[in-house]
Formats: sequence, C-alpha cells, structure tokens
Amino acid sequence: MNKKNMLIGIPVLSLFILVAVVVFNLFMNTEQTVINDEVMEVEAEEMKSTTIKEKESEDVVALSITILQASSNVVVEREEEKIQATEEMQIFTGDRITTVDNSNVELAINEDEKILLGENSQIEILDISSTEDGMSVQIEQSFGSTYHQGNHRDGYELVVNDSAIKPLGTHFIVSIEPNTGMTSIFVASGIVQVGTPKEERPPSIVYPSQVVNVESNNQNNIPELVDPSNMAAIPDSEIIKQIIKNKADIDKENDMLLQILSDNHEIPALPKQLDMDVIPASLMHAFNQLFEQSILQGDMEKEELNDLINQANQRLLKENRFSSLLIQEDKLLQDLREQQKRQQEWVNDYQSEQEKVNREKNVIDQMERVLQEKAEQKQREEGQERLADERLKEALNKMKALRAEREREIEEQRQQEMKQVAHDRLAKEKLEIERLEREREEERQRAEQERLEEEERQRQEEVFNQKVSLIEQLINELPQSFDINLADGTENILLSDLIAIDEKIQLTVTTGHASVATAEIVEESLIISPREAGETTVHLAISFGSFETVIPFEVVVHSKPLHTVQDFEIKDTNPLRDAYNLSLSLTRAEDESNISHYTLYWADANMAIIADSFATLEKTGENLHYSLSDNSSIPETATGIVIFAKNDLGESDTYKYVEIQDYKNYSVAGELQDIEMFVNDERGLEIYHVFLDENGGDIYEALYEGDIQIKLQSEDEPLVHAYEDGGYYVRANDIDGTTTVHVRLTEGNSDVVLAEASFQVTVNQIELPPPPQNIYFESYSQDPYSTEGSLEIIGAADESNIDGYLLYWSNDNNEKLAHLGHVSPSEGTFELFHNVYPGATRIIAYSYSGEFESEEFAYVDLWNMNMDPVLE
Repeated sequence: MNKKNMLIGIPVLSLFILVAVVVFNLFMNTEQTVINDEVMEVEAEEMKSTTIKEKESEDVVALSITILQASSNVVVEREEEKIQATEEMQIFTGDRITTVDNSNVELAINEDEKILLGENSQIEILDISSTEDGMSVQIEQSFGSTYHQGNHRDGYELVVNDSAIKPLGTHFIVSIEPNTGMTSIFVASGIVQVGTPKEERPPSIVYPSQVVNVESNNQNNIPELVDPSNMAAIPDSEIIKQIIKNKADIDKENDMLLQILSDNHEIPALPKQLDMDVIPASLMHAFNQLFEQSILQGDMEKEELNDLINQANQRLLKENRFSSLLIQEDKLLQDLREQQKRQQEWVNDYQSEQEKVNREKNVIDQMERVLQEKAEQKQREEGQERLADERLKEALNKMKALRAEREREIEEQRQQEMKQVAHDRLAKEKLEIERLEREREEERQRAEQERLEEEERQRQEEVFNQKVSLIEQLINELPQSFDINLADGTENILLSDLIAIDEKIQLTVTTGHASVATAEIVEESLIISPREAGETTVHLAISFGSFETVIPFEVVVHSKPLHTVQDFEIKDTNPLRDAYNLSLSLTRAEDESNISHYTLYWADANMAIIADSFATLEKTGENLHYSLSDNSSIPETATGIVIFAKNDLGESDTYKYVEIQDYKNYSVAGELQDIEMFVNDERGLEIYHVFLDENGGDIYEALYEGDIQIKLQSEDEPLVHAYEDGGYYVRANDIDGTTTVHVRLTEGNSDVVLAEASFQVTVNQIELPPPPQNIYFESYSQDPYSTEGSLEIIGAADESNIDGYLLYWSNDNNEKLAHLGHVSPSEGTFELFHNVYPGATRIIAYSYSGEFESEEFAYVDLWNMNMDPVLE
C-alpha cells in the first residue's frame, strides 16, 4: 500500500469529503427515494402480515432481546420499576437501559447482531418485531456511546434526536456529546444511511472510515463529515477494546464490500476520496485518531492499549493481513505528543478551507440547480433507477451469501478437524491398550521375582530378629545407673556375651561431661573412670545391621562440695540503734550438682565460728533469701556470718564471710489513715507522731532545731492541695476523684528523704437530697387563726437518699427563723401545738441527708393553712 495515501492530510480529506457528499447526495436523491419507497412497501407488508398473525393468535409470546453480559450498576427501567441488569436477562419493548461510570452492557438482538453500551449511556427499545430471518428492532439512543456489530437485518434502525440510522453493514459507533447533544456516527465497515424517521428527505450515505457529525439543533438534520479526532464524543475504553478485537472481521467485511462494488459497475461508485485503495488507509487513520483521543482524555493507559493492539495484530498476522496491522506502541508514543499540535493546525486549515467553501458556495448552488434538473430527469428514468436499486440489493445479498459461504467453509473445516481428532484419538487409544498389555506382563514377571526375593528376605529377617531379640535381652540385664565415689576408682561392665552374638556387632561409647567421668571399650568391657564430683551420662551405642540403639548410663560421682555461694549480702532493715531485722540474700554456687544445703554460722571479727549453725538452707536451684526477726538472739561477740556448702559427705572447704552493719535512721511509726472529703472541704492533719528518730523517740526536738522538716506533696494538685500553714492541711477543690498525698521527712532544707509515709484522699461531690413534694395542715380547732393541728409531709418521690424532713418557722421571704421539728420518712406527720414564733408567717419543710439539706422546700402559710400548700 502506498504510504503517502495512508498519511492524507486531515484538513484536505475533510474538505473533499464534504464537497463529495453534497454532490453525491444530489445524484443519489432520486435513486435513494426509490429505494426508500420499496423498503417502506416491504415494511408495510411485513407489518400488515404481523398484525394479522397477532390477531389470529390468542397467546402472543412477547419478543425480547437478551443481555449477554452486564457489569455492576446497569439499570433496566420497566413500567416505572428499576431493575438491576443481569446476564441472560430478557429486554422487551418499552424497556430503557442506563449505564453509569465504569459500567457497560452487551445485548444480543439476533444470533449475529449485538449492541454494546459504553459507560454513561442510555437506550430505549421502541419496537421489536418478527421477520422471516429474525427480529427487527427500533432503538432510541438518548445519550452516551453505542457500538453496533453483526449482520444487521433490513429492519434494524437506531433513532438519535431527529436522525434515523439504518446500517447496511456490520460495525459502526454512535456517540452523543452530553452537553451540546451533537451526534457522531463512525462507520468501520459496511454502509450506514443517516436520515429522518419519517423520511422527510433522502438519507445520506456514510461509507467505511467516514465520520459524520449531526447538530442537535440542525432543523434540516444534515450530517457533516469531520475528522475522527473531531467526533462529538470519543467512545469509552470498552468500545475501543471491542473494536480492536473485531479488527479482522472489519477487514473481511470491507474486503467483500469493495469486491462487490468492483464487480458490479452499475452500483454507484464510491466518492473520489474513498476509492478502494484509500479506504484501508483512511480506516487506519480513523482508528489511530480514536486510540490517541482515548489516551489523551484518560480513558485508557497506553500500556493497556498496546497489549490489545499486539493481540489483534497477532490474529491479523495469522490470516496474512499484513496491511491491516494496527498502530504499534512506538508509533503511538511518537505521534501522541504531536497530536494536539496537529489538531490545532487542522482547525486552522479547516477554518481557512471553510472560508474558501463559503466563497465557492454560490458556484456550488449553481451546480446544485443543474444537478437538480438532472435529478428530475433521472426520476423520469424510473426503470433504469429500479434496475440500479435491484443490483444494489443483489450486491448486498451477494455480500451476505459470501459471508454465509465463508461460515460454511469454516464449519466444514471444523468438522474435518473433529474427524481428524477422533481418528487420532482412536489410534492413541489402540497404542495405549498395547502399552497396558506390555506393562501387565512386565508387572507379572516383576511380581514373581519380588515373591522369591521376599521369601529370602523373610528368612534372613527371621535370623536377624532372633539375634536382635537376644541383644535386647542382654541390654535389659545391664544396670541403668552408677553411683561412684571419687575415691573408689573405676567401674567395669562386662560385655563379652553381647559381643559373642555376631562378629558384625559394633560398639561405641561417648560421655556427656568428660570432666566428671570418662568411658572406653577395652577388649570385652566398658570401663568408666571418675574424674570429679558431679553427674554425667555415658552413652553406649550398639549397631548391628539395621538395628541401632543407644543405652544411656546415668553416672553420679560423689564428693563433698567444692564451692560455696558466689556472693552473700546482709541487710539490716530496722532503723533503730542496736536493733536488728536482718535480711540475707545468697547467690547460689555456680555448680550445685553435689550440694544439698547451705549452713550459716555466727563468726567474730577474725571470721572464727563462735557457735553452732543457726540455720541450714536447702538448695532450690535459685538464689536463696533468709530473714532474722527483731527478737533474734545474736551472740555478743558476733560481728558477721559465714556460710558453707554441704552434702552427705560433709561441708565445703571454702566459705563466705560478711560483716553485719547496724542500720540507723529515722523511721515511720505507723500507717496514716485515708481520708474522705467533700468538694471544697478542708482538713487539718496530725502527723508529728508518724515518724521516730533512730533511738525510737519523737522528732519534736529535731524539728524545732531545723535538722529535719516534714513536707507534703499531692500527686494531683488540681484535685487536692496539700500545704503547710502553721500546721499541715489538705484542701479539696471543686472536682471529685482520688489521689495520694505523700508525707516526707527530709534532712534540713534539702530534698534528701529520710523517711516517707502516704495516705489516700478521696473527694466526693455533694449529693443534695430531693425536696418534699407537698406539706398539708389539718386543723384541730374551728378557729381559722388557730395553729393547733397536724402537719402532713408528702415525701420526695425518691427517698433512697433521705434521712428525714426538717421543719422551720419562716417569714414571707422564706428565711429560717427557728427550728420547729423533725419528721422521719416513716412517720410523715408532725403534731403542731406550739405558739407562733415571733415574726413567722409560714412553716417550711426541707429534706436532709446527713448534714446536707435540699435546695428546694415546701411551705404552708400560717394564716391560710387550710389552702393548698406551695412548693418552692
């Protein structure tokens, strides 16, 4: 193919297409009108036949379209109900299908007719009817992108705005720009007619590789040829992927179309810019424009697109379609950056050409009048035009026949391959049967040989097992452990009976700790030689054929302990002078294997023992601790303690001595009591008695001299403040909680702590009791001014936090003048025989809990007691 033809300039091509379509449509008006009349007659007959059949049938089965696949968020609207689209779902007349972001759906109309909806698209099924060769449909596209593929029937129609799109081929895309409503039709193969549903004017013809845009507000609804990069809306990535996969089918469709047009000269020729040599290059250019625009607007990554292109190219290479290969990755990367620049240049050139077109418009108008006259003359030549129409239909039928023939050849090839596969399978099965028979014979011979070998093996195994049984019997008679005194010398174990069983028996010996004892085989004996006190294991390994065993002998070498404790610490915890509370900490000997106990003795300044052992501590494998209470009796001449290690053979020669140090310091006499307080409360503390001096006396004199000080510190000052102000105090703030207050005895003004005590302070909120509900007066006198009678207290609704009710004489300002009396919750009444307190005008009642009274109260006036009480 000529490379120059593949790189035809976009502006020039678009201008040629525009002029050619105008001229071609004027020539085709009469011819297309005749075609449309015949199509309308056929459709009318089919509709009439269908109506009669429907009237004759009582049970009419609704025709439907099938969903082949649907991603999530695809919705089918049916009779005001929204349904989630699913695979194998049936779609009926009146259904509306809508996709959103990142969703798509594919429908099957007939077996070889499909439609793919990209994301953010919507179609409505206006009509589904039955024809002799399948179903015909009328679909309305509201917005988005659709990809139509398959062997479309004559009744296939897509309605977009005021345009009716009827395919005479296989693959085409329809996109609607969502903001302007402009519609783009891109034809990949076959022929597409773009007209009006009512055929108000002859339709326009769109050929392979052509793109037309139709304005939504174009009253004449005339398509405009544009470059693919100027499509109203670029189809989404799913449609791009599908058209790449179908590239081989698209090429086959166009090859058949070009062949038919070449063989039938009566059919109108293609426009000049779309002759047979130019269509492949133009289609390749259109595809590249779609791919680049899809990458530029972010629908597809270049790596993903390149993978799909490589897969499509592999299929094309298998069919020897080298001229149909799609753009490669290096070409895509090279052209991608220049695409925007070329688009701008194309727009500039297009505007210049548009101006030129406007200047030539008058010439074109004159041409149109001349052509109109020729068209009128051509209409009169009806017979010739009908012949051309029949030849066009014959060409289309021939194209369908060629496709059917190709499908038949593919099916015959598939059947032949299946026969060959079946033949190969039979031959393979025959070889497999022969192989199995050979293997069975070999297996029989191998089984016989194995039987003879097994008999010999069993005989030898029986003899072997008898010897092993004898070996195990002798092993069980051997001792399992040895206690050896270091002074007694070696231990001998005779092994002659074991060695005599078979000359192939092999003996080896190892020792766990050679420093404790060693072992060796000398002639027919096992000799164990002790080295030092301790424990070890001697392993005697016996090997005879497949029989192997290891006999452990536990060896204990005894001697008196060689070491005592590693370290020894004495701590006096009694701060009083000449008073002891000793705590002993012993770091165990590094090796305690021959130690059972540790013995402790009082010793003088020369480390000489001055009394019998006062304590014997059993070893535990851990460091030891021992305490002597305050009343322990320590010899007068004792200055320290010595410690020895011990076992049944005696005490160790080595020992450890530690001197006793008398601990003298201030001390805490006793624990401080914890305090509970209410918020904003303050307490004084009596803490002088808490500490004692080193002689056990009080600390007043030392405090007075300033030798020591007592300091308070609260762990939570916002909760409790601890301070000194001529005494020692804690004050609760206005929040509740618990904290610890530390009382420290320090040296002078320093922070050196000599002794320390602490106590907890808990601060509680004041929970006031609820007030009484009412107070009533029942008079014992007829005198309305008498106060002699009974007061009834209607208690609070919740008396769980109430100890009782307090009555007071009060004035009109509810001021308490004097206490009147007390009423418990169980009593509820109070007998009134008192004289009126001077200045009192009413009686008020409060609830109380502990030392707290309720904020609110109930009252009754003295001179109006027979009236309802009042709750304040």
